[in-house]
Amino acid sequence: MYFPLTSTVEEVWQNDVFRAPRPWNKGGGVAVDVKTWTGEIVIQGQFISIDGNVDSDYETDIRTLMSIASPTVISPQEQHNFLLEKLLTTNNFVLFYNGNEYGFASGSVDISAGEYPPVVVLEYRAIGEGNKDILNFTFRCVIAQASLPRS
Repeated sequence: MYFPLTSTVEEVWQNDVFRAPRPWNKGGGVAVDVKTWTGEIVIQGQFISIDGNVDSDYETDIRTLMSIASPTVISPQEQHNFLLEKLLTTNNFVLFYNGNEYGFASGSVDISAGEYPPVVVLEYRAIGEGNKDILNFTFRCVIAQASLPRS
């Protein structure tokens, strides 16, 4: 996956702790850490026209990815359509963010080295604002839990 430079990324980890009331009406409750962690990544940003007025490395990467030569303008809608096609035809994605790679198979995950399991898409939203040169988006995915190491 390749997202615009205008993107913000939020990474959230939640622990699914087992919780239950104490038996025999003793009050309070019991909490057991079973180490069932779930990771979620939310990316928000804007698709903007690729027209020679954006970062040159980013433009080159997008043009290569989409196989569209310069000077043809790549509209936000075309970028959206390209991403949506990939979402509908691909299972797991490899995501690179902040030096981490989310795309390693079970058994080869090494979180200390920034090597995480692949991401699975939960939701993709594209939000137009009446301006055909900008398309806002939100992209939510989870990190494949079955591949996470257990202690």
